[in-house]
Amino acid sequence: METISEFLKVLHLEFEEKRQQLLKERILIQSNITQSQGKCLKKPTETFEIRNDSTWKIREIPNVLQDRSVDIVCLDVTSLETMVQCVESGSNGVQVDFDDGYSPSHSNNLKAQSNISNIVNDDQLNQSNKALLLIRPRSMNLDEYNHCIDGVPISGTIFDLGVFLFKNSKKLLERGRGPFLYIPKIENYQEAQWWNSLLTRCEQLLSIPPFTIKAIVLIENILASFQMEEIIYYLRDYCIALNTGRWDYIFSYIKKFSQSPNYNIPSKSMLSFNQEFLVSYYNLLSNISHKRGCLATGGMAPQYPNNVGGGGGGGGGGGGGGGGGGGGGGETLSDKELLSIFNGKREEAKMGFDGALVSHKSAVSACRNAFKEIIGNDNTNHLSSNRLFKYSPIQCDQYYSNLIKTCQGLTLENKFNGNQIASVSIQDVKSYLTVLYIYIGNWIFKEKGATSINGVIEDLATSEINRVLLWKWLKFGVAIKEDNNKLLTFSTILNFLNDIEKSLKQQQQQQQQQQQDFKFTNNQHETIKRLIIQFLTSNQLIDFMPTLLYPYLLNLNKDIILKSNL
Repeated sequence: METISEFLKVLHLEFEEKRQQLLKERILIQSNITQSQGKCLKKPTETFEIRNDSTWKIREIPNVLQDRSVDIVCLDVTSLETMVQCVESGSNGVQVDFDDGYSPSHSNNLKAQSNISNIVNDDQLNQSNKALLLIRPRSMNLDEYNHCIDGVPISGTIFDLGVFLFKNSKKLLERGRGPFLYIPKIENYQEAQWWNSLLTRCEQLLSIPPFTIKAIVLIENILASFQMEEIIYYLRDYCIALNTGRWDYIFSYIKKFSQSPNYNIPSKSMLSFNQEFLVSYYNLLSNISHKRGCLATGGMAPQYPNNVGGGGGGGGGGGGGGGGGGGGGGETLSDKELLSIFNGKREEAKMGFDGALVSHKSAVSACRNAFKEIIGNDNTNHLSSNRLFKYSPIQCDQYYSNLIKTCQGLTLENKFNGNQIASVSIQDVKSYLTVLYIYIGNWIFKEKGATSINGVIEDLATSEINRVLLWKWLKFGVAIKEDNNKLLTFSTILNFLNDIEKSLKQQQQQQQQQQQDFKFTNNQHETIKRLIIQFLTSNQLIDFMPTLLYPYLLNLNKDIILKSNL
């Protein structure tokens, strides 16, 4: 391939038709789930032989990838300074996120890809004592309208992955440091087959030795949790680990049961390991990964210094400060926050996980130490230590059954249309709306895909949780504790939105530096509120927020939409 445009065109022509078929299949699957009230969710019968064959495993994990005790999420991929700080953070790897923590404007795309190439071609940063770069392209449902082929927008996945591989694979191969990536939002084994074919074709077109690309696969969808062995099998030449995406997973759980009144959901504070569906998902992922020779990595610690500004254009799992902020940003977490991270990751290590992610460089040591205390030092993981867990088919069958269990924490005395509903506080509703409000504003008007709010990183995954919870509560009922357990209503939501607007305007008048990401014009406030109303009052749950938000990033003057400027 002589040019990026030629490379992308070949990939588009060969893989777009199948991608569209798979996206249509998602709609049919959702219809079946709704009609069966989730009873169709089970292990596929046609892949029984794959699951029953205990002899197959993934290819050997390269030495450079065997220690996955801590990856840091780059919280502003459009800032070279931030990305460099992440590379020098002491972590094993840097998740460079074009997905959940990213606002995919064309300018962001160009800056982010340029930053990656600058680091890859910097001999001081591309060394064995620096963190590896692992690219997380956009999920396969997203398009890139700034790069059209024969008038058709290219897949965001193919654009992000293709540009990265074309510009950087040769140098990474020379150094033995890639190309590596995270694969997001796979929903079933058919999509894993698509990814496998895509990676194989990329290697062929770029003359990369077969099976050199390696990937960590995110299992962040309830459908994928029933097909983890199949997903590993069809990606066995490329996959080195499965990764949990807790908030994305809960989002998928709520979304797949969006039309099921009996699947009512309590507040986010109740969605922890006290929920059987969630702990079963974690245990299954750990067990199945190790059964097939994969590593298992846990979720991201979202704690972020509260006195650092909001996030930038990119960020896997969440925001981070602009400029010197981001995943490598300044300041440090408090001792209390670091202890919380250590304890949380230590529990994941006990469950069989080999590592996890953090959002700030000051958390790297706490995360690594938590896993090393349980597993061991150096490059030891559960596959190489004496703590290798024995796979128990009986126990895993119980975990599978628990994946579709309804939530605990609903209040028996509160019912709506005969169904038990949750009881939540006014503060729950206000805080979810506030995060949703600020996130949408930053995504479309500031081109920032993640934001630090009250010391926690908020990205697309956490904002989507807030959206679907509020939608579900409005549609199927939720009791407000402070209002004598009366139901949440649309008028209450509208009043809260107006209160949030007033509060943000007051902060703007006070010129608080740390609130730069919370400042919007009057017209922008109106747009944000109208979008939230549209999201929360639609009869059918809108699948993904970027479906409605992405057009706001586009310059609709067709004469200046660029085919390629890479």
